[in-house]
Amino acid sequence: MSDKSYQIKENNQVMIQGGEKKVMKKILSVALSTAMAFSMFASVAFGDDALNTQQKFDVLKEKGIFTGYPDGTAGLDKEMTRAEFAKVLVGIMGLEPIQGKASFKDKNYKADKWPAPYVEAVYAAGLMEGKNTTKMIFDFNGKITVQEMAKVLVTAQKLEIPTETNNNASDWAKGYVQAAINAGLVDAKANPKANASRSQLVEVAYTIYLSQQKPKVVSYDVTESGKVVTFKLANNESVKVELETPLKANTATEVKFTHNNYEYTESVTWVVTSATKVESASASNLKEVDVVFDGKVDKATATDKNNYSIDSNSKGIKSITLLEDGKTARLLLNESSKFAQGTTYKVVVKNVKNNTGSVLPQGEVSFTVTDNTLPTVTEVKALGTKVIKVTFSEPVVAPTSSNFQLDDKAFVGSVTQGANQREVILRDYTGSIAVGAHKLTTSLIEDYAGLKSLADTKEFTVAVDSEGPKVTEISATLEKVTVTFDEEIDPDSVTTESFYWLSGTTKKTGKATQIAANVYEVDFNANGNRLPGYETTLHIDVKDYSGNVNAVKEHKVTASVDLVRPQVVETTFGDRTNTLTVRFDKAVNAADKKYFTVKKGNDVIPVSNVVAADASSKIFYVTFFNTLASGTYSLKVADVQDTTALKNTLVEYNGTFVANDTANPTISSTDYNEATRKLTLNFGREMDLATVNVKGNYYINFQKNGANAQNIAIPNEVTVNAVNGGKSVVLQFPEYIDGTKVTFGPSGSVKGVTTTGLKSKTGQVVSLDSSVLKDAATNQLKWTAAVQKDAKTFELTFNQVIATANIGDFLINGTYPSSVSIDENKVTLKTTDEVTGGTITLFANNSIETYSNNKLNLSSNASMPVNNAVAPRVTKVDSARTADNEFVIEFSSNIDALDANVRALIANDLVVKDLSETNTPALTAIVDYTATIQNNNEILVKINKESVKTKPVSVQVKDARYIVAAGTTAKAVDSSVYTVNAPSSSVTNPTVSSTKVTDAVVGVKAVAVGKQFTLTAAEAGVKTDTITVDVDPNAASVTSITYNSATGTYSVGTDVTVDALVERINNTQANEFTALRSKDVEGSTKVVDDTLTFAKGVDAAAGTLTVNLSKAVDSIVGKVTVGTKTYDNAQLSADKKAIVVVLGDGENVVGDQFKATVQFGSSNVDVSVTIAK
Repeated sequence: MSDKSYQIKENNQVMIQGGEKKVMKKILSVALSTAMAFSMFASVAFGDDALNTQQKFDVLKEKGIFTGYPDGTAGLDKEMTRAEFAKVLVGIMGLEPIQGKASFKDKNYKADKWPAPYVEAVYAAGLMEGKNTTKMIFDFNGKITVQEMAKVLVTAQKLEIPTETNNNASDWAKGYVQAAINAGLVDAKANPKANASRSQLVEVAYTIYLSQQKPKVVSYDVTESGKVVTFKLANNESVKVELETPLKANTATEVKFTHNNYEYTESVTWVVTSATKVESASASNLKEVDVVFDGKVDKATATDKNNYSIDSNSKGIKSITLLEDGKTARLLLNESSKFAQGTTYKVVVKNVKNNTGSVLPQGEVSFTVTDNTLPTVTEVKALGTKVIKVTFSEPVVAPTSSNFQLDDKAFVGSVTQGANQREVILRDYTGSIAVGAHKLTTSLIEDYAGLKSLADTKEFTVAVDSEGPKVTEISATLEKVTVTFDEEIDPDSVTTESFYWLSGTTKKTGKATQIAANVYEVDFNANGNRLPGYETTLHIDVKDYSGNVNAVKEHKVTASVDLVRPQVVETTFGDRTNTLTVRFDKAVNAADKKYFTVKKGNDVIPVSNVVAADASSKIFYVTFFNTLASGTYSLKVADVQDTTALKNTLVEYNGTFVANDTANPTISSTDYNEATRKLTLNFGREMDLATVNVKGNYYINFQKNGANAQNIAIPNEVTVNAVNGGKSVVLQFPEYIDGTKVTFGPSGSVKGVTTTGLKSKTGQVVSLDSSVLKDAATNQLKWTAAVQKDAKTFELTFNQVIATANIGDFLINGTYPSSVSIDENKVTLKTTDEVTGGTITLFANNSIETYSNNKLNLSSNASMPVNNAVAPRVTKVDSARTADNEFVIEFSSNIDALDANVRALIANDLVVKDLSETNTPALTAIVDYTATIQNNNEILVKINKESVKTKPVSVQVKDARYIVAAGTTAKAVDSSVYTVNAPSSSVTNPTVSSTKVTDAVVGVKAVAVGKQFTLTAAEAGVKTDTITVDVDPNAASVTSITYNSATGTYSVGTDVTVDALVERINNTQANEFTALRSKDVEGSTKVVDDTLTFAKGVDAAAGTLTVNLSKAVDSIVGKVTVGTKTYDNAQLSADKKAIVVVLGDGENVVGDQFKATVQFGSSNVDVSVTIAK
């Protein structure tokens, strides 16, 4: 392999490459160029699809790579000379011609002749050596063969020369040619000894020339949330560019990068269709703010007002509309709120999803309200001949009829403002507006900035609207249906029975709410009238503003079943006084404190009450008996169910929240040490270190020798050090201040301390707080109390904040504690084993001290007895009940009722649930079970409810009010949930006793055969109604036809024909029945009295498989299998002794294998059978 390097040039700058001085001309890998050159040269088919060889020659000639002949021709048919090849090599490989030198002895080869600079360049590069190196003959006018060029290009490529060859090249060239063949650069069938033509060289040179041009960017791809752009170049290369600042969605941005020494500046737009973040907010009026996302968002979460807060909820939100762009949410303030002109607000957005379902990160954007634009009318639209709808550019203050003129006359009618406060409905008292062109003048309409509109006249056209509204879209869940119409609906036409479905003959109505002018949401859950899970008919009866009724009354809907478990999406504390706000992602039933467990460390914090914040049942306020101290609390929310028919159970939530003390901090205590000259200020909460370390925030009450005490700033010699996690500050004093010795206390030189300008970590400010120093006796560190918190925890109390304490300082009943922890003036000792009371010993020679280095002044060991006033806790629960349906709960210590009067109420401290039922309902204390204290530390529980006596139950001590430690008021702590099985007995599992397959029944329409025509019911099913035809000689007209739907009677005039009555029936009653004239009756025949009774109708019924069991079971576990198909519609019969499966149309399951798992007591039992007819 050659180790030579080449003299090349780049931007006229000299670079050193290899061992010689080289001058680069272009960014070109010689290896790549030569490989491409030989590959193209050896190709059978040359050329560019766009240019022929002559055109390519012209391009290369313009670039100085080819020159051509003096007569102007390219000489493409001529064979190439060695000098010509050298010139082209220099041009296409970026070599620098060498001027003024002639190394070879050829005749007429001179430095001033054109071949010399190029021959010298390829010679210096080691690419061509000449025909006779001894005599230095280059033979520049000689021809060059394929094998000669192979040697040149393989040398440039630095390819390995193979030892085995298979070609017909000259012996000296076999290795070079074989290397080129092996590398795929030449065709093995090519004749290496043939001369190459100029046309072949043009093709090769042009291809290499193209490869050396700066490739254009043809496309790009933005990934990693706008942080990475991958550019695709025209040569199919890809360049990945990582950005320091992510691109802004849907905004053109210049991106600069360098590739292969080419500099690029490209305009890149990160096109985002799905939102990734909140982008901005703006308010052009005092009632609305538009929140803009950088892409499309999910309508449900983007219009949930619980997902937004404006200035910490100082501005109430009435409603939210998602605009047509799918990415702008327009927030409308409620009636009691409006923005202040020129004021900057902040809107916080959280838990909004994009249109693909991903939750966006919480966003905070500020906006300044500016309303200097008069309100204007954007549209006037006639809704038939009775109503005019006027739309304004912004919300307006309730207009009156005096603000409007219709056709230059005062408008006389009612004015009703729409829910969005931009739309106004005008109803003319005359009851009708003439068809044709009209104009409406609007003036002095006031917006919420007090600006009033100018007089503005809009022309509009009134046309008769005789067509009723049509339903364009229906979406339904079991609980709620949303109906969209093709026009505005008159809200006065919407009644309690405008939307209903039938259960038999009973109307199941819902509560209808107008969402938009043409959209209604019907809540069937509100009245307990949830839709069924199968296809049903929704009946709709509404009118538009012209009084037109919707023609199609019945709409088939299949309610989607909500199987999604609710989740906690947010918890906040402090928005309301001492209240935890818990927000769920859907409506739930959570107004019970049993669902919420709050702890600080191991201590359970009792919950006082839980209430729903509003009718949405998504937000709940959790309140506490006592004000929560500052700190981090754990929260568990479990067993909450949503309000859907299936009562989906919450995904258990385990999280934390922080309770911050919102009161301004003060100096809670001080302690000093005259020996160390330290004064410690304790604040009892974390402080802002930036303000704590500022000396200017401290003053002392100082008494100089022979002078009165006065407040002075602390001298520069005093150092300030934050300790105790920022909750305390130590002031280190010098020995003297202005010649007066530093001593502390009422008799000392430093009598008190004052702080100002300090802040707590949460931002509360110490405006001005002073503390008088205690006397020496009170300042002395003392151990004041000890109490046992639980079986392994003791808490010691001191009169000062403690800085250090160690395991070796204490004994508990003669044994060292396993750990020691400090919290302010409390020292907590933990033991490895459980301890029931005892004695705490504190060694005289202990390490306990304050941050001022005050120590306990003990002459001997100190001891303190500790009574076991620990709250009782459950240590054991029987795993199964006795034959009498009783079980025992054992406690860690003796227990009793709070007092004798509540002894019978201790069952209320237990939560007992039936595990056999869906959603494990809780039993009723005292009624379904009783609880009795026995053996001092046990509770005997007896199950009384008959249906539960054979079922497993769970038990938990929760929120105890009546169970206490004997002789104290320490209430029992919450326990884990224990499972207690039913009384054990010899139980035979259920088996299949028989099967029955019932074929599907095809529905048949009922018919009523009369004297002159036959009626056929519109739908299949049993129908026994009677239709009466009464020819009335006293009718208003001899051709009149009237129908009384209540009695099913057609009253007709004496001249009414059969065809006329049939046509009338088919035009008006087709949704109930149709009529067909009898074949033997002429259509012109006069109608006669008749009575037609429907009969022969058959209800359709699906095929079913009934699997009878030997005994009743509790439930079906999962899906059942029939043959190779699974079914999720299986249900138990009323007596729970059969499994019923609804089969599909035409399914034949006889002979298939049936498999299912059922819950029987506390066990899951598999049942199977081969299905018989």
